Amino acid sequence: MDGIKEIHGDIWDYYKKPGYKIVIPTNGYVKGKGELVMGRGIAKEAVNTIPGIAMALGNLVGAWGNIPFFIKGIISFPVKHTWDEKADLILIKRSMVKLTRQLREEPWRNVKKIIFPRVGCGNGKLKWKEVWPVIEPYMTNKFILIRR
Repeated sequence: MDGIKEIHGDIWDYYKKPGYKIVIPTNGYVKGKGELVMGRGIAKEAVNTIPGIAMALGNLVGAWGNIPFFIKGIISFPVKHTWDEKADLILIKRSMVKLTRQLREEPWRNVKKIIFPRVGCGNGKLKWKEVWPVIEPYMTNKFILIRR
């Protein structure tokens, strides 16, 4: 983790901090009513904190696919294809590549720091030692890892 800062704390302490964005691990399953399934972990906390986030993300995933989105002060970060499966390292890498490309575009360019949890390691059932080598090559000094 050379040069990448890791902190302990609550990701939600950074939600409305100017210049900061938080990463919410997500899946690509949209319910019949159009909402993205966000029933566990940080995703569920997002539903409880940000009104309309599940519907907004459901609309985006339905239109554009299971990719990262910058919306309502968060960055969605796909780690699973469906809510009931284990996190997918290939999808995590694809999400990381897409996110780092998006950071060069508007409105992403104005993001100063990204608070990044250990994606795929909670409800995704992966081990950090599996995930870190996949995302580490794409980490820059904009990223701060967070653990609870």
